[in-house]
Formats: sequence, structure tokens, C-alpha cells
Amino acid sequence: MKKGESVNCKERGADANDIHMDLLRRPNEGELACRSITAEISPHFRPSFWEVPKLRLLRQRPVRMTGQLFFDGSHKPCKHDQDTINPKRASVWEIHPVYAIDVCLHDTLQACTVKGQHWTPLDKWLNKEQEEDDE
Repeated sequence: MKKGESVNCKERGADANDIHMDLLRRPNEGELACRSITAEISPHFRPSFWEVPKLRLLRQRPVRMTGQLFFDGSHKPCKHDQDTINPKRASVWEIHPVYAIDVCLHDTLQACTVKGQHWTPLDKWLNKEQEEDDE
């Protein structure tokens, strides 16, 4: 991060700043950021393995974020995908801070029911992915 966030006294670096994730229904909707919901992972609630390179592995997977719902009135929602608002988002409500990240064991959201046994904590999923890469 080039400049720190005002809520963190403008300190630079990952240890002093939130990780922002744009959550979308489908992986290929990245260009439709106006449909996204923001999740912010705060440094003081962030386990060491929640690093940006590892979180990027989640781009093609359904994820479940657990955390507080926070109304961030310093932003505005966009009205259409060509809107120039930055950051683009569907709502000013955020999941912030994020307390838990679970990964669906299937490739599609339809295969993962809310209360089903289809979810695993991020750290266990990362360990499983590492084991499969080592084989």
C-alpha cells in the first residue's frame, strides 16, 4: 500500500492496513464492480496466513465471510457499471471487520448450502491445497 488509511493513522504497510476484498456472485464479474460488496480484513483481527497472495487463490471459489456489518458513510454506492465512483460497490454496507473466512469445497455456490457441510475454514483449505500441490 503506497499510502496508509486515515483510520490507521496513515501508516504504510500490510501490518497497519485493511485488506479490501470485492465480493461478487460469479468470478467473471470483476468488470461489474458496481455489483460488488466489500469485505475489509482488519490487521488486528487478521491471522498471519490471511495474506493477499493466499487470498487471491479464492478468486474462483465460493467463500463465506463472517463479521460485523458496518455502514461506511464515507463512500457512495454506484448506480451503473460505467459510474466513476471509486471504489465501485453496490452498497456502502461492508463486512468489517471479517472474523472468519470459509471456503466452499465445491466449485459453484449452488453446490454449497448455507448450513451444509460444504464449507471449510480458510487455513484448512490452504493446507489441503498445499498437500495436493506437493503430491
